[in-house]
Amino acid sequence: MNSISIKQVCETIWNIEKEEDLLNWEIENVKIWQLLRFEIFMILSQKVGLYEQAHSKTKLSRKIRLLPLFLMNSLYKSPFKDRYEKKILVFDHPRKVKDGEKYLDIYTDDLLKEMDDEQVNVIESDYLGSHYNKHEKNRRYLDSLKLSIKVKRPFTKCKLNDSDVLLIEKVERNIEKYLKVKVKLKDFIIAGVKKYKIEYNYYNKLFKKRKPQKIYLVVSYRKGALIAAAKADNIETVEIQHGVINKYHLGYNFPFFSGYIEYFPNKLLLFGEYWKKTISFPIHKNNIQVRGFPYLNNKIKNYNSNNKKKQILFISQGTIGRELIEFAYKVASECKEYNVLFKLHPGEDEAKYKFINHNIALKNFNVIINEKKELYSYFSESEYQVGVYSTALYEGLVFDCKTILINLPGIEYMEDLISNKFVHKVSNIEEFKSLLSGNSNKEVYSDFKNQIFFT
Repeated sequence: MNSISIKQVCETIWNIEKEEDLLNWEIENVKIWQLLRFEIFMILSQKVGLYEQAHSKTKLSRKIRLLPLFLMNSLYKSPFKDRYEKKILVFDHPRKVKDGEKYLDIYTDDLLKEMDDEQVNVIESDYLGSHYNKHEKNRRYLDSLKLSIKVKRPFTKCKLNDSDVLLIEKVERNIEKYLKVKVKLKDFIIAGVKKYKIEYNYYNKLFKKRKPQKIYLVVSYRKGALIAAAKADNIETVEIQHGVINKYHLGYNFPFFSGYIEYFPNKLLLFGEYWKKTISFPIHKNNIQVRGFPYLNNKIKNYNSNNKKKQILFISQGTIGRELIEFAYKVASECKEYNVLFKLHPGEDEAKYKFINHNIALKNFNVIINEKKELYSYFSESEYQVGVYSTALYEGLVFDCKTILINLPGIEYMEDLISNKFVHKVSNIEEFKSLLSGNSNKEVYSDFKNQIFFT
């Protein structure tokens, strides 16, 4: 295990931002620390060796191949194309799941079904260079925003004053003091300000043209300019929960700050009552509502979890995937009576795991790299699921999977599940094998359904 934990990285950020009042820090009317806080957390987590890059980057050869389509999308699928107004804009999750013959965003799909198509525009970012729903008349792509950033960034100005430079240097020194790593933030901050300015102007023009009354979105901590532009036009912004929220998620938790978070949405729709209690959100409690997770609830009805196989399903994440797949391979080699599946995150590149091709092939070990069979099917048939801090682990619990967490970076996110004994935590293969051979408290796992994680 790394000597520095996620908890320490978070506490370092909290301490520095409290001492230096960073959440009120403005550069050219941009609350820069609020804007880049989560990204800085990810940079530091990678610097200290806790995380790898979460998702694969689009390869240059693929970018070149997709360039004509990118330019066509920027022109013909632009949110600015044609004259009309829409009451609602939905900025859905770029990652889509294949459901039957259609690709959909599992977080917004049921919400869209309740809406009048004539009143809604869905606006999506590409996922690793691709779009999956190509023929929906009310869907537009954000390729034109990416093009705008590429073209305008070299000509967009950002000048730091002396006090900004001194503050950046002080923050860098404090980071080195607490975490023992050197990080250069000046260029990153300048780039962040420039990108924000371009995005803000883009969204401001779009909202003035479409005149929406409400905007739904996911992953608010990466949409600061969008939220700011909407608030400037008095448009209500509503975020739909898409993952685990807890005290170590710096997109949502601001423990020592009682001021206004400029880039946080007006309202938040959560999976269940449980998530209301995980942290103190920076908006009034009346603006935090439970919507549930309709997509998951519908899937539960479609599968029978009573016929479990001797199967262990590992849920990968790009940030800790290498360490997790090595553990999974070791489990397969030492627990031959179990079939071991390693399910890649959709954003992961299977080439990253070529190193796992050991000299001895294991018949009971398989890496799942496609989406032909949906994740819920694996949950329904697997006796165990294993991971670190993926949101999917909560879903697997609902499918009665006995759950084992590996003590790797990010385990802090699951403190509540561990303390309530809904899951087991292990640090090595011996502890893992001991759980398989012993009584793993089945009655504890069954109690999970009484918790209101997903309404």
